[in-house]
Amino acid sequence: MTALSGSDEQTIEEMRVRLVTPYQLTLGMELLECSSGRSISRMKANRRIAKAPGDPNFDPLSLMGFVDQGLSESLKGLIGARIGISTFDLRIGLLSGSSMGDELTLTAEAAMVGKTSASVTGCVTNSSEEIVAVSTGLFRLGSYPGGAPADYNLGGDFDPQTMPGPMTNSLGLSGILDSPQIAAGNRAILGWESGNIVHGGAVAAALMAACQGRVAGGEISIGQQLASIDIRYMRPAIGSRYLFTSSCFEREGRAASFVRSTCFHEPEKPLATAIATFVS
Repeated sequence: MTALSGSDEQTIEEMRVRLVTPYQLTLGMELLECSSGRSISRMKANRRIAKAPGDPNFDPLSLMGFVDQGLSESLKGLIGARIGISTFDLRIGLLSGSSMGDELTLTAEAAMVGKTSASVTGCVTNSSEEIVAVSTGLFRLGSYPGGAPADYNLGGDFDPQTMPGPMTNSLGLSGILDSPQIAAGNRAILGWESGNIVHGGAVAAALMAACQGRVAGGEISIGQQLASIDIRYMRPAIGSRYLFTSSCFEREGRAASFVRSTCFHEPEKPLATAIATFVS
């Protein structure tokens, strides 16, 4: 075994800090394989991402972060270690009636990689190898979320083990169903500690919750299931500020309903939007 120099050890530690975010740890994600343009990630059910206290099942909100992070993992073997990645948009299609079980696996493959952006596709399966969801993501290359350079003196010591869960508590989610909010100062949902930036998967979870809340209060859409959600990221969400959401029906129908949600710190400056399709 060759001994590592001090600078090599520091580089490896910096990589570890950059590549493993607090929100990954909150979700309990593991990277099983990462080669050139392909990755396999796993997430096991745990109390932090459960639907309710004592409920062993996944909260579907956890799927948003699993997919966002898992898709980006496929790019790490293709680009330089210090090249930033952030999410432009994300689309997730869910198979109605499928069981998430107690373990999910995401296989992601880079479909197209350019100088400044990359497209990735992914498939989520449960422990029985049944498809739970399919996804695509468009990622920005060459810039960290918020544009700030990396500061490896920030972060790296987050430990989620004492967090009681369930998922809504882990997110810091509260408020009325169709316009929930995320409390400020929750380190567990950070995706880029150098800039105090909320993970895109946590933002997506808030948007998804708002859409679900709107459908739950609808007159003819009650009982419809989420079939797909498309998310567009416009600005980074700052962890030290409250994150608010709003939602509205674009169409409420018996066969399908379409819901739009927006998240923001200030109403006139949206951070991200989502369009969700619910079907009977």
